[in-house]
Amino acid sequence: MKRTIIEIPLKTKQINEVLGVIDSVLQPAGYTPEVFNGQSVWSKGDGTLIKKFCVTAIFSDHSVILHGWTHDSMLGEHDLEGFAGTFIKKKLKELLGVIQSTIYSRGL
Repeated sequence: MKRTIIEIPLKTKQINEVLGVIDSVLQPAGYTPEVFNGQSVWSKGDGTLIKKFCVTAIFSDHSVILHGWTHDSMLGEHDLEGFAGTFIKKKLKELLGVIQSTIYSRGL
């Protein structure tokens, strides 16, 4: 799996609050919750005609680990680095940054 990974230290055990932040950033940007390849994600696009953009959150004892990636039916998964699709990858990286800064600003 080729994914961009951001680990955000947490001060809270309130997972629902953190999920609420993630949802409040991604849904207005057009991402919807779904199960994709057996994993709960927020996604945008279909992966066939338009690249699918995905974000998932994995919780550990003291942090949330965000994974961001693109997926298409021909090439599979790709992280958010590299030249191909720079503009649209940059948008998703910015959303991950907004999630991170919102979690920090709310003291979560």
